[in-house]
Amino acid sequence: MSVRAVLADTPELLRCAYDLRFEVFTEEQGYDPELDSYDHVAVPMLLQHQDTQEVVGVLRILPASLSKIQHEFYPRSALACDSMPGAGRSEADMKAIFLEHQVTQADEDGTCWYSGAKIGRLAVKRGFRSHGYGRIILREAEEWIKRTVKEAQSAPGRIGVAFQLSSQEPARGFYEAQGYHILGDAYIEEGQPHIKCEKRVVVGDV
Repeated sequence: MSVRAVLADTPELLRCAYDLRFEVFTEEQGYDPELDSYDHVAVPMLLQHQDTQEVVGVLRILPASLSKIQHEFYPRSALACDSMPGAGRSEADMKAIFLEHQVTQADEDGTCWYSGAKIGRLAVKRGFRSHGYGRIILREAEEWIKRTVKEAQSAPGRIGVAFQLSSQEPARGFYEAQGYHILGDAYIEEGQPHIKCEKRVVVGDV
């Protein structure tokens, strides 16, 4: 079955994104709570089957240089109203927030590097794993980030972008296969070993 990546820019799609996160991270893995204040500024992406519209994958994109904000958590009951965290935003709104927090720096070769994104909350629905859907939605997120920074670049020149993420340690092989490099040693978060990963790519010339 073919799938497509979409941004959760309606209350219905956003609720689907959060439901899958609760299903995987809270019900399956025991992380609680799951919904937090960063979802107000995150770009939520879903993977849907094109025929059935069933949501089989999810992740969120945050600006990597986002300043630390007051960290609040929300219960699953918050999904009952349309004012849930992150609701009421169009793709244009999401792009504006993402770009607002970008920091650029030129390297010795003249490439303008964007601080890029921190990708997180990647999950695939039980029963749809081992079909490459995690790889697909990760690739689609990277493509969205690259398009967004390229559209924002007004001055001519070569640009690049960094992708960062914090992953559960058992997923190390998955991210390495997608071109990510492990930074430092594993550390404990929420009682589980995690690793920091990064990938830097040149987007092209503008």
